[in-house]
Amino acid sequence: MSGFSFNLLKITDPRFRLGKMIFSRNKHEKILDTPNCFVNTIRGSVPHLTPDNLQTIPVDAFGITLEHFLEAQPPSSTYFMGGIHKFLNLEEHLLFFDVRDSEKLQNISFGTDKYVPAVTSHGYRKVTPEEYIRYMNIYNPDIFASMTDLITVKNPGLKRVKKSVDRTLNWLDETLEQTKEGIQVFGVVTGYDKHEERERSAKETANRNVAGFVLNGFDLDMTSKERLDLMKISLKHLPRNKPRVAYSLGAPEYVLLGIFEGIDIFNTSYPSDMTSLGHALTFLLIEDGIQNRREKFINLWDDKYQTDFKPILDECKCYTCQNHKRAYIHHLLKAHEMLATILLMRFVSSCLILNEFYLQP
Repeated sequence: MSGFSFNLLKITDPRFRLGKMIFSRNKHEKILDTPNCFVNTIRGSVPHLTPDNLQTIPVDAFGITLEHFLEAQPPSSTYFMGGIHKFLNLEEHLLFFDVRDSEKLQNISFGTDKYVPAVTSHGYRKVTPEEYIRYMNIYNPDIFASMTDLITVKNPGLKRVKKSVDRTLNWLDETLEQTKEGIQVFGVVTGYDKHEERERSAKETANRNVAGFVLNGFDLDMTSKERLDLMKISLKHLPRNKPRVAYSLGAPEYVLLGIFEGIDIFNTSYPSDMTSLGHALTFLLIEDGIQNRREKFINLWDDKYQTDFKPILDECKCYTCQNHKRAYIHHLLKAHEMLATILLMRFVSSCLILNEFYLQP
């Protein structure tokens, strides 16, 4: 048996919230303090981190994408009857599922009333609501987002946006009816850039018996600031007592803005994307936001670091900063050694993003 509750501990002006998401699974309780993040994964693995490194980092929850497993239909992983936690060796963590990769959305063909398209390592696949629900019932994740009709074209008309909202709501009803007990369904709030449709989607989704909400923004072809402004329209119509997840607000300054608008969980690949570029995030949090006197990141590919024998951050206590210097990581990048991104990702995850960013009250 599994259970779920969301406890709001504090709400301050204007809408900043502190809370706890409490899950019970197999007689064990797991608590996720909010604000927090679902760490982005590829096929259930965090980019640039080996399993042994992952065990040393204070990560509680992961975002998993179905389309990464759709090399065949049904996915081969559905034949493993121990559930997705055991399949991925993440039995002590919370797992959140969605159909599409929110950070690598590709512009593909329209869906229909019967399916949504997904991008896989073997080309495009069609995923029906019935298949998605069946896979989730087999995987048994802690949470999954209901299927949504994504719009991947620029400047869609009102008719297309209305159809997207209607399809998403119909699929949500089907999902709530067919999902087995113990798996939490989060309803997706959509509406693209049409204010009336965003309001309608939020109100209709709030009227359903969902455990929480996903603020859909990764299909919007606009900046993070513009996405957040549209999300605020949806947030006005969502109840306070259920958690909200947001996509595509990756940069630290927009995550902070999202937190102060009442968003509880963020699903982003920003840390791993920056690591892939050889960038080490070095911003400093202060009471009013991000300290401007220090660079937000340093590019360790730059040759000026080849004789820089300081740690990435002097005050950081993580493994990377305690044991390695900027010059060494610069050398590893130039030599195309995998250890470079492992050390950078370990720094970002353990020292900065989790300990000092999401988890600070």
